[in-house]
Amino acid sequence: MAIFQRGAADGLNIVIPHGEQRYYDLRPTIAVPRDSVIDLDGFFGLHSSLASLRPLWQQQRLAIVHAAGSPDPTRSHFDAQDYMESGTPGLKSTPDGWLNRALPAESGKPSPVRAVSLGPNCRALRAVRVRQSPSRT
Repeated sequence: MAIFQRGAADGLNIVIPHGEQRYYDLRPTIAVPRDSVIDLDGFFGLHSSLASLRPLWQQQRLAIVHAAGSPDPTRSHFDAQDYMESGTPGLKSTPDGWLNRALPAESGKPSPVRAVSLGPNCRALRAVRVRQSPSRT
């Protein structure tokens, strides 16, 4: 499962470095209180609204990639988001998304519902539609 949050999600208040005092020192009014953090490993924890993800972490079925970014030096939030979803940093002409390209390569018996996009703007699942000619019989 991959979760990509569009918009103004504050990663440090979703996966909280509650074991780092500087997090609290530098965010005196917006830090998530330690007593409400769902602890993962003694240093990082989840916002309480994500408590349902903790069992996946404990089963080693959840990995969190914190403080990751694109190698593209764009200063545009919109370009960076587009590059992340297309999987081609710096290349604006990619017609489809990385997840759409990865799904056909999935091994094993495919599920009828292998991916879900909530909202109209998920480029990661955007497919290239091929217009087929009507068959002549």
